[in-house]
Amino acid sequence: MRAALPLVAAVALAGCGGGSDRSAGEVANLRESLRELSGKAEFAVSECSYETGAACPALPAPGSCQLNGSLPDPRCTPGALNPAVSQDSLETTLCRPGGYTDSVRPPRSYTDALKPRFMAAYGVEAEPIHDYELDHLIPLGLGGAAADPRNLWPEPEFGPDSAAEKNDLAGELNQAVCAGEIGLAASQRELLGWADR
Repeated sequence: MRAALPLVAAVALAGCGGGSDRSAGEVANLRESLRELSGKAEFAVSECSYETGAACPALPAPGSCQLNGSLPDPRCTPGALNPAVSQDSLETTLCRPGGYTDSVRPPRSYTDALKPRFMAAYGVEAEPIHDYELDHLIPLGLGGAAADPRNLWPEPEFGPDSAAEKNDLAGELNQAVCAGEIGLAASQRELLGWADR
């Protein structure tokens, strides 16, 4: 595995946009919350079904969450895991021939309906919807829950720590997991450090 995958490396926060007017101290506290979450890696295991809506937690209320640059609010988006994915099931899930994520990804009709609601929850509903990706905190390719609101947030497509950077790291980590270079739980913790790279 490349040496470019440290869990936490210091970065400057200057210039972080995306709907946040928090002080540097508040931003540092939220980054620390994500670090603590990554250290515990005790994510909820989700039974949420986008097909039936069964076992899906309620979405956060409008205005109840706040983006911090590209970072989600850990109170609103703490992460959730797919119970079918484990270290023992990699060959039949994440690492199976022919791919995995497309088989569990919710349809656009589901995510397109959720995206404006998440933007309202995060207080960015007035911004252009195409500037945000409804993203999984724990990516599908690392065992994240596909439909659970606890694993989703409107991630900016612009600025530092953008969706593209996180997606690139998720792809690297998926390959490393499937090559046996890193364990699944460690990859999930590593992914949460994407904004500190």
